Amino acid sequence: MMPHLVRVMDTAKKIGFSGTDQVFNINRFSGRYKREHMNSDQVEAMYKKLTNMTGTRMTPHRFRHTIASELMRQPERNIHITKNLLNHSNIATTMEYIEPDYDLMREVMNGRGQ
Repeated sequence: MMPHLVRVMDTAKKIGFSGTDQVFNINRFSGRYKREHMNSDQVEAMYKKLTNMTGTRMTPHRFRHTIASELMRQPERNIHITKNLLNHSNIATTMEYIEPDYDLMREVMNGRGQ
């Protein structure tokens, strides 16, 4: 996931996004809506559309859990960066978002984890 996000951020900078712009803003791709920021109804509608397209229920909240877990599976994982990206004030909240890495746990138990 990280190489893809780096590419997205690099592309955003090249086309003139500022540091405060919402990169994943559906209004940027809509001919009907031209708002600066997305509202919660738009986000919910986007996830409902994704759910219908994939046949798998997706929600913004589940996406945050996925992001937290994926960030913590990266070799350069950092709980403080993950906490800040999720805009949590308490690191304990971030810990609740992170799913256990069962593959890594299995490797450690089998003596192969480094």
